[in-house]
Amino acid sequence: MIRNLSGCQGKNSVRTQIYEIFFQSAARQEFDTEQDRLDFRDMWLDRYLTNFEDQVLVYTKPDNNVVGYLTGCRDSLNACQYFEDVEYYSKLKHFYRDFPAHFHINVRSECRNHGIGQHLVESFIDECSASLVPGVHIVTAENSRNVRFYQKCAFHEVTTTQSGNRNLVMMGRSVPELGYPALSAG
Repeated sequence: MIRNLSGCQGKNSVRTQIYEIFFQSAARQEFDTEQDRLDFRDMWLDRYLTNFEDQVLVYTKPDNNVVGYLTGCRDSLNACQYFEDVEYYSKLKHFYRDFPAHFHINVRSECRNHGIGQHLVESFIDECSASLVPGVHIVTAENSRNVRFYQKCAFHEVTTTQSGNRNLVMMGRSVPELGYPALSAG
């Protein structure tokens, strides 16, 4: 079952489960100090849970255990204040007119490859459509294993950029408006 975080009962328990999934799924697994670990969590998760709670989706089993989540933001341009410390965020803002929404998604490792991530993405796309958002983007490492997942979810490469010593790819997907299918990439 997919629910919006703002409507979940037992939010503290849900947040704790989201934190577990976040650290289980994170590319970075080692931290010098507990403060480094908390700063990392704040950068990639907490700011969404705090500032965009109504745009966070959780996928729960019938027993209400969280197996996946999607943290989203439907208006990236107007949210720049929350992401000033993310180097690539401002580099890509000229693409936000066509792809204003963005998200991060994680699913417990033992629950992957069962369609949970795709259900979360499609639910977010539906919410964007209902809000008349014309497109959604994600940013990931160019050689990351999740690129194939996003391609399966109908995302296509928009651009690439450099951030630190990493090559990143911005992938986008047009959002169907009022029930019309998205335009195909290419």
